[in-house]
Amino acid sequence: MQEHAARAGVTLSVVDVKDDLKAEIRELRRLIGKLAATYVKDGDTIILDSGTPTANMAQFLHGYNSLTVITNSLDVFQSLQSNPHVTLMLTGGDFHRESRSFVGRAGQLMLREIRADKAFIVAGGVSAAFGVSSKSQPEADIRRAMMDAAREVVVLADHTVLGQDAHARVAGLDRVNTLVTDAGAPSAYRLELNQRGIRVLVAGQLTNGSSSR
Repeated sequence: MQEHAARAGVTLSVVDVKDDLKAEIRELRRLIGKLAATYVKDGDTIILDSGTPTANMAQFLHGYNSLTVITNSLDVFQSLQSNPHVTLMLTGGDFHRESRSFVGRAGQLMLREIRADKAFIVAGGVSAAFGVSSKSQPEADIRRAMMDAAREVVVLADHTVLGQDAHARVAGLDRVNTLVTDAGAPSAYRLELNQRGIRVLVAGQLTNGSSSR
């Protein structure tokens, strides 16, 4: 192929399809984070979980005023630490290197003492039978504490984790108020979630009541 391309005067590049898919998922998670940020209001107290979608979401919060952000994510903390309009609280606990986040009892105890308007939770899996799940038990435990501390729970999940179960259960779908996903989510699955009383926001689509910044 390279020889044929050279004779035709064409530059041929070979791209691993796995790398292409990874790049696509990264972009979908960026869009999910961007859409989730529009669900925040000035003056909100919010909890941001660790994960690529919330790390992306944090980048779109710089235009807001009087926000209080509670997080266990080192990436979120570093993104917002220089913003004078954000009161930033780090949960503390044991540092989980793989997720660059803090987990464990200390963080859970801190979350028991606060009340947030919204918790933005990153899902490793979302299914009707198992609910919201995470890759590890320590991550599941801290996410459950985040849900308990918030008046409203917003789950961020790209289409690849919908209908899937990760290792550790966080909570049932009855604990979820809103799901933010991407256009790859099957319409039948979105309808099922709607019928369960869960509002579904789809990145890349216009939604009523949402405003972009």
